[in-house]
This record gives sequence, C-alpha cells and structure tokens, in this order.
Amino acid sequence: MINPVFCFRKYHVHIISNFSEDLRPLLVHCRSKDDDLGAQFLLPQPEYLIRFKIDLFRRTRFTCEVEQGQTKTEFTAFTCSRDEDRCRHRDCYWSVGPDGFYFSKDMQNWDKEYPSPPHSPPP
Repeated sequence: MINPVFCFRKYHVHIISNFSEDLRPLLVHCRSKDDDLGAQFLLPQPEYLIRFKIDLFRRTRFTCEVEQGQTKTEFTAFTCSRDEDRCRHRDCYWSVGPDGFYFSKDMQNWDKEYPSPPHSPPP
C-alpha cells in the first residue's frame, strides 16, 4: 500500500556550477514528464533550484540538460527509486564542475555520479 504522507513531502534539488568564471556559463534546463522548468544560465556558485512533490505512485523523475558552448550533457537530477531515501532531509545537491557531476545530501560529503560535463572556453 502506498503511504500518502510521502506524496505531500516537498523535495528540493539544488544544481550548482563549479566552473571558473573564465569559462562560458552553464545553461541548465530541467524537466519532468509533467513540468518543463525552463532554462537558466549558471555562473559559478548560483544555483538552479527544482521544487516539487513526488507523485502518488512514486514515478517522479527530473532530467536536466547541461549545455556549455556547443556541447550538451543530460543527467537525471532526481528519480524516486534512487533519490527518495538518499535525500532524507528532502534536499539533494548537485555540483557540476570540470571533473564531473557530484551528488550530496548534506553539502559536506560529495560522490561523483557522472563523468565530466562539457566545457568550452569563452568566445
């Protein structure tokens, strides 16, 4: 049986750019099956924030496209099967930098989840 309490829990996914200022800003565009959250340029340190409640059947999934210059990379920022438990305090953090995509549930301990994203020099 599905516990309806979980359906009303709000989650926050924070995506942070850790590229240096001499590179082009990242363009981040996230979406789920039901919501297109739009694109946002990220300079070093500001964040792209996704706020949502998981669906009744725990199928919520957000994928994000990260673009720098002419190169795009897509990653899964949240999926219930992977993240509902590991984001216990309802906050998940992604740090995108020159050596990869790192995940943290507490901003203290970071684990590399995806290989290096694209990076391009400024024009």
